[in-house]
Amino acid sequence: MPKLHICHLSVLNPIHHTRIFFKLAWTQAKLGCKVSILAQAQKGHQWQITNIQTYPQPTFSRLSIRRLLTPFIYLRKALKRKADVYTIHTPELLLTALLLKALRPSISLIYDVHEDYAKNIQFAGYYPKAIRFLAKAIRVYEKFAIRFFDYVTYAEYCYHDILNAKQKAYILRNSFTNRPIAHTTPQTPIPSRPYLLYTGTIAENWGIKETLKLWIEWNKHQEILLIVAGFAPQPQILTDIQQQVEAANLSHNFQLIGGNTYLPYTEIIHLIKHCWLGLALYKLRPNIKGKIPTKFYEFMANKKPLLFTNDPQWIDFNQKYPLGFPWQNQTLSQIQTAIQSFKPHQGKEAYWTQDEQTLQAIIQQIQSKKTND
Repeated sequence: MPKLHICHLSVLNPIHHTRIFFKLAWTQAKLGCKVSILAQAQKGHQWQITNIQTYPQPTFSRLSIRRLLTPFIYLRKALKRKADVYTIHTPELLLTALLLKALRPSISLIYDVHEDYAKNIQFAGYYPKAIRFLAKAIRVYEKFAIRFFDYVTYAEYCYHDILNAKQKAYILRNSFTNRPIAHTTPQTPIPSRPYLLYTGTIAENWGIKETLKLWIEWNKHQEILLIVAGFAPQPQILTDIQQQVEAANLSHNFQLIGGNTYLPYTEIIHLIKHCWLGLALYKLRPNIKGKIPTKFYEFMANKKPLLFTNDPQWIDFNQKYPLGFPWQNQTLSQIQTAIQSFKPHQGKEAYWTQDEQTLQAIIQQIQSKKTND
């Protein structure tokens, strides 16, 4: 039986994106598929995995003119791969997928929905107000395009089934895999003293301002290091952070890793493994409410406590799968007591192995169809 060739296409995600490379592509390669990834170039560890071939693309910003041309640029490159299956990871490449299907009707198409893109445009805060009217158009476009797709995979239970994919819809959570760190050592020096850790998107709605406020207040009573590790879609937020840190005279207790560049995922996980407390003080905007953020799984799997926004759904999730405690304006002593008494979840619910079974079923269906054809 010939190998199934799966090609992943993404725009702003880096080549070694945790979901695309370490979960989807790695699992597909393990199942014997040949895998290609076209995504933005990324510095750091260059993984050499049997059956996975990466094709780094030039980097550009969210609002770059090049982004408008990407569907046509990727079409030529995607055709060159001659894949059996194309997985699309962003709405603007839906056009690329439809053109691929028109030119090669025998291919299978998968739309992997990382985010609720329509809500992100409206509420994420890093898109200009002038283009927020596009949110409804994006949703209409997505629903039209997936009629020509074979599968739609959602990263969150709360996204199911926003595109009315019905029997074509599956859930592949942003659960955790230790593949990125199994054979790596941290390139960023790990502090020898306890530290608070903020990871992921550096933006107001993701809780960076609340994090700084809590940390500054904490240092009035006890010195504590704060590490902010991630990427900022809006460079201005980095200037604001630096100003707040300097105004509080706390530069000696602050470290920014990444910021204006993507931070390799391996570095984030190594930082989580050694932190004292993680911070997830999200603003519960419509594009965030209802989600189980990736960092919830990351901290839970690495058995590190997470202080998270006081949301009923997250509190309920925490009762089932202990990952930390909600922020309720506790005093410093109350937070310290909660950390000392924290008993991490010991089950398997945080791990990708459960979702891997769903992905395997999808691959088997595609392979069976290809064989019968």
